[in-house]
Amino acid sequence: MRFSRREYKSQVAEGRMDGRDVLLMKPQTYMNLSGEAVGRSRRALGLDPEQFIVVYDDLDLAVGRVRVREGGSAGGHHGVESIIEALGSKAFPRVRIGIGRPAGKSGTVDYLLDAMTSEEAETLADSVARGADAVQTMLAEGVLAAMNRFNGKPKAEGR
Repeated sequence: MRFSRREYKSQVAEGRMDGRDVLLMKPQTYMNLSGEAVGRSRRALGLDPEQFIVVYDDLDLAVGRVRVREGGSAGGHHGVESIIEALGSKAFPRVRIGIGRPAGKSGTVDYLLDAMTSEEAETLADSVARGADAVQTMLAEGVLAAMNRFNGKPKAEGR
């Protein structure tokens, strides 16, 4: 799918996956205000919270890890808090992609804005690809199948 238009405060791509119509949204708000984009699309399309799959980075998950969940709390992630508020529910599936916490004394903001090493970029690219595979599995086989397949340690960690 290609992002072909702007709507719902997002870049939007449409397509079909596993026989389903899929709308891919990349919010164009500040991360902490992601719920604005999700809320607009929910109201316009009449979707239930369970019909969203939210994919996001997570400082509390080691670099390279991917976690699929059926729902739950925001875990301190302000963007997810915003989505929970907009949907009025915590019951939406999600894919968390680990980016890890900064080592040493560097601050979180600096860590998030600093350039990555080529090794970090390669690890992140692999986990983003696995995150996309997890979404496809969720659509084709369900959230539980994706949890079983993707919630273990990545092969690079000796799975």
